[in-house]
Amino acid sequence: MAKNVLLRDQAYQLIMEKIISSDYKMGTYLDEKTISNEIGINRTPVREALIKIEHIGLVEIMPQKGIFVCQIGYKDVYDHYSVRLFMEPHLITMWGEKLSPEKLNNFRQAFVVYQHQTSEMDLYELDNAFHRYILSLSDNKYLESVVTALEIDFIRMRIISHVNQKSSISVCLKHIDIIDALLNKDYKSARLLLEKHILESREENIAAFIKALK
Repeated sequence: MAKNVLLRDQAYQLIMEKIISSDYKMGTYLDEKTISNEIGINRTPVREALIKIEHIGLVEIMPQKGIFVCQIGYKDVYDHYSVRLFMEPHLITMWGEKLSPEKLNNFRQAFVVYQHQTSEMDLYELDNAFHRYILSLSDNKYLESVVTALEIDFIRMRIISHVNQKSSISVCLKHIDIIDALLNKDYKSARLLLEKHILESREENIAAFIKALK
Protein backbone atom coordinates (compact mmCIF):
# COMPACT_ATOMS: atom_id res chain seq x y z
CA MET A 1 0.00 0.00 0.00
CA ALA A 2 2.75 2.46 0.98
CA LYS A 3 4.60 1.73 -2.28
CA ASN A 4 1.45 2.36 -4.32
CA VAL A 5 0.88 5.69 -2.56
CA LEU A 6 4.48 6.69 -3.24
CA LEU A 7 4.15 5.78 -6.92
CA ARG A 8 0.85 7.65 -7.15
CA ASP A 9 2.45 10.76 -5.65
CA GLN A 10 5.39 10.48 -8.04
CA ALA A 11 3.02 10.11 -10.98
CA TYR A 12 0.98 13.06 -9.71
CA GLN A 13 4.07 15.29 -9.55
CA LEU A 14 5.33 14.28 -12.99
CA ILE A 15 1.94 14.69 -14.68
CA MET A 16 1.37 18.04 -12.96
CA GLU A 17 4.74 19.27 -14.22
CA LYS A 18 3.81 18.29 -17.77
CA ILE A 19 0.44 20.07 -17.52
CA ILE A 20 1.91 23.21 -15.96
CA SER A 21 4.77 23.37 -18.47
CA SER A 22 2.25 22.88 -21.30
CA ASP A 23 3.87 19.64 -22.43
CA TYR A 24 0.28 18.47 -22.07
CA LYS A 25 -1.58 21.43 -23.54
CA MET A 26 -5.12 22.50 -22.70
CA GLY A 27 -7.61 20.21 -24.43
CA THR A 28 -5.06 17.41 -24.91
CA TYR A 29 -6.31 13.84 -24.71
CA LEU A 30 -4.37 11.91 -22.07
CA ASP A 31 -3.87 8.20 -22.56
CA GLU A 32 -3.01 6.26 -19.38
CA LYS A 33 -0.82 3.76 -21.21
CA THR A 34 1.13 6.48 -23.03
CA ILE A 35 1.66 8.44 -19.80
CA SER A 36 2.70 5.26 -18.02
CA ASN A 37 5.37 4.60 -20.67
CA GLU A 38 6.54 8.22 -20.65
CA ILE A 39 7.09 8.48 -16.91
CA GLY A 40 8.00 4.85 -16.20
CA ILE A 41 5.23 4.17 -13.68
CA ASN A 42 2.57 1.51 -14.13
CA ARG A 43 -1.00 2.39 -15.02
CA THR A 44 -2.70 1.97 -11.63
CA PRO A 45 -0.75 4.78 -9.87
CA VAL A 46 -1.11 6.88 -13.04
CA ARG A 47 -4.89 6.43 -12.96
CA GLU A 48 -5.00 7.30 -9.26
CA ALA A 49 -2.87 10.40 -9.90
CA LEU A 50 -5.19 11.54 -12.70
CA ILE A 51 -8.22 11.16 -10.41
CA LYS A 52 -6.43 13.34 -7.84
CA ILE A 53 -5.62 15.92 -10.51
CA GLU A 54 -9.26 15.92 -11.61
CA HIS A 55 -10.24 16.99 -8.08
CA ILE A 56 -8.31 20.25 -8.47
CA GLY A 57 -9.81 20.94 -11.88
CA LEU A 58 -6.84 20.40 -14.18
CA VAL A 59 -8.13 17.35 -16.03
CA GLU A 60 -11.59 16.08 -16.84
CA ILE A 61 -12.39 12.36 -16.89
CA MET A 62 -15.24 11.80 -19.33
CA PRO A 63 -16.89 8.34 -19.39
CA GLN A 64 -16.67 6.64 -22.79
CA LYS A 65 -14.52 9.51 -24.10
CA GLY A 66 -11.35 9.59 -22.05
CA ILE A 67 -9.27 12.03 -20.04
CA PHE A 68 -8.57 15.58 -21.21
CA VAL A 69 -6.56 18.50 -19.90
CA CYS A 70 -9.10 21.15 -18.89
CA GLN A 71 -9.39 24.34 -20.84
CA ILE A 72 -8.83 27.60 -18.96
CA GLY A 73 -10.98 30.40 -20.29
CA TYR A 74 -10.51 34.15 -20.47
CA LYS A 75 -13.12 34.58 -17.75
CA ASP A 76 -11.25 32.14 -15.45
CA VAL A 77 -8.16 34.34 -15.66
CA TYR A 78 -10.12 37.57 -15.22
CA ASP A 79 -12.18 36.27 -12.30
CA HIS A 80 -9.16 34.84 -10.45
CA TYR A 81 -7.33 38.16 -10.40
CA SER A 82 -10.50 40.16 -9.78
CA VAL A 83 -11.24 38.21 -6.58
CA ARG A 84 -7.66 38.67 -5.43
CA LEU A 85 -7.86 42.38 -6.26
CA PHE A 86 -10.87 42.62 -3.98
CA MET A 87 -9.47 40.49 -1.14
CA GLU A 88 -5.72 40.99 -0.75
CA PRO A 89 -5.58 44.80 -0.43
CA HIS A 90 -8.53 44.65 1.98
CA LEU A 91 -6.77 42.04 4.12
CA ILE A 92 -3.67 44.23 4.35
CA THR A 93 -5.76 47.20 5.43
CA MET A 94 -7.72 45.22 8.02
CA TRP A 95 -5.10 42.81 9.38
CA GLY A 96 -1.71 44.03 8.21
CA GLU A 97 -0.54 44.21 11.81
CA LYS A 98 -0.72 40.42 11.96
CA LEU A 99 2.03 40.04 9.36
CA SER A 100 5.24 38.71 10.88
CA PRO A 101 8.28 40.98 10.27
CA GLU A 102 10.45 37.86 10.30
CA LYS A 103 8.41 36.19 7.57
CA LEU A 104 8.27 39.40 5.56
CA ASN A 105 12.05 39.75 5.77
CA ASN A 106 12.44 36.13 4.67
CA PHE A 107 10.27 36.81 1.63
CA ARG A 108 12.19 40.00 0.92
CA GLN A 109 15.53 38.22 1.01
CA ALA A 110 14.24 35.48 -1.27
CA PHE A 111 13.10 38.04 -3.85
CA VAL A 112 16.47 39.84 -3.61
CA VAL A 113 18.35 36.56 -4.17
CA TYR A 114 16.18 35.53 -7.10
CA GLN A 115 16.58 38.96 -8.70
CA HIS A 116 20.36 38.67 -8.92
CA GLN A 117 20.97 34.95 -9.42
CA THR A 118 20.10 32.22 -11.85
CA SER A 119 18.59 29.69 -9.52
CA GLU A 120 16.49 26.57 -9.57
CA MET A 121 14.11 28.34 -7.20
CA ASP A 122 10.76 28.69 -8.85
CA LEU A 123 9.89 32.39 -8.86
CA TYR A 124 6.27 31.60 -9.52
CA GLU A 125 6.08 29.46 -6.39
CA LEU A 126 7.73 32.22 -4.36
CA ASP A 127 5.26 34.74 -5.76
CA ASN A 128 2.35 32.45 -4.89
CA ALA A 129 3.69 31.75 -1.40
CA PHE A 130 3.79 35.48 -0.68
CA HIS A 131 0.23 36.02 -1.86
CA ARG A 132 -0.98 32.94 0.02
CA TYR A 133 0.55 34.43 3.15
CA ILE A 134 -1.50 37.59 2.67
CA LEU A 135 -4.65 35.55 2.06
CA SER A 136 -4.00 33.61 5.28
CA LEU A 137 -4.57 36.80 7.29
CA SER A 138 -8.32 36.36 7.26
CA ASP A 139 -9.87 34.86 10.37
CA ASN A 140 -13.33 35.00 8.81
CA LYS A 141 -14.75 31.49 8.37
CA TYR A 142 -16.95 32.64 5.48
CA LEU A 143 -13.89 33.63 3.50
CA GLU A 144 -12.18 30.27 4.01
CA SER A 145 -13.94 28.61 1.08
CA VAL A 146 -12.96 31.51 -1.18
CA VAL A 147 -9.33 31.27 -0.05
CA THR A 148 -9.37 27.49 -0.61
CA ALA A 149 -10.69 27.98 -4.14
CA LEU A 150 -7.96 30.54 -4.81
CA GLU A 151 -5.32 28.09 -3.52
CA ILE A 152 -6.41 25.60 -6.17
CA ASP A 153 -6.67 28.31 -8.81
CA PHE A 154 -3.07 29.40 -8.20
CA ILE A 155 -2.10 26.09 -9.80
CA ARG A 156 -4.37 26.64 -12.80
CA MET A 157 -3.09 30.18 -13.31
CA ARG A 158 0.46 28.84 -13.33
CA ILE A 159 -0.28 27.24 -16.69
CA ILE A 160 -1.06 30.66 -18.14
CA SER A 161 1.88 32.25 -16.35
CA HIS A 162 4.22 29.70 -17.94
CA VAL A 163 3.34 31.24 -21.30
CA ASN A 164 3.83 34.73 -19.91
CA GLN A 165 7.61 34.96 -19.49
CA LYS A 166 7.84 38.05 -17.30
CA SER A 167 11.11 39.70 -16.28
CA SER A 168 12.24 38.17 -12.99
CA ILE A 169 13.88 41.47 -12.00
CA SER A 170 10.63 43.38 -12.55
CA VAL A 171 8.57 40.84 -10.59
CA CYS A 172 11.03 40.83 -7.70
CA LEU A 173 11.28 44.62 -7.49
CA LYS A 174 7.50 44.95 -7.30
CA HIS A 175 7.31 42.49 -4.42
CA ILE A 176 10.24 44.08 -2.62
CA ASP A 177 8.47 47.47 -2.78
CA ILE A 178 5.29 45.95 -1.33
CA ILE A 179 7.21 44.19 1.44
CA ASP A 180 9.17 47.35 2.32
CA ALA A 181 5.91 49.25 2.74
CA LEU A 182 4.54 46.47 4.96
CA LEU A 183 7.70 46.40 7.08
CA ASN A 184 7.37 50.17 7.52
CA LYS A 185 3.71 49.64 8.46
CA ASP A 186 2.72 51.95 5.62
CA TYR A 187 -0.39 49.94 4.80
CA LYS A 188 -1.87 52.59 2.51
CA SER A 189 1.18 52.48 0.21
CA ALA A 190 1.32 48.69 0.45
CA ARG A 191 -2.32 48.48 -0.57
CA LEU A 192 -1.82 50.76 -3.58
CA LEU A 193 1.31 48.87 -4.70
CA LEU A 194 -0.46 45.52 -4.30
CA GLU A 195 -3.51 46.70 -6.24
CA LYS A 196 -1.25 47.88 -9.07
CA HIS A 197 0.66 44.59 -9.08
CA ILE A 198 -2.50 42.45 -9.24
CA LEU A 199 -4.02 44.62 -11.97
CA GLU A 200 -0.83 44.38 -14.04
CA SER A 201 -0.68 40.61 -13.48
CA ARG A 202 -4.29 40.28 -14.63
CA GLU A 203 -3.64 42.20 -17.84
CA GLU A 204 -0.34 40.39 -18.52
CA ASN A 205 -1.86 36.96 -18.02
CA ILE A 206 -4.93 37.76 -20.10
CA ALA A 207 -2.59 38.86 -22.90
CA ALA A 208 -0.60 35.62 -22.43
CA PHE A 209 -3.85 33.63 -22.56
CA ILE A 210 -4.87 35.27 -25.83
CA LYS A 211 -1.38 34.68 -27.24
CA ALA A 212 -1.56 31.00 -26.29
CA LEU A 213 -4.76 30.61 -28.31
CA LYS A 214 -3.20 31.89 -31.53
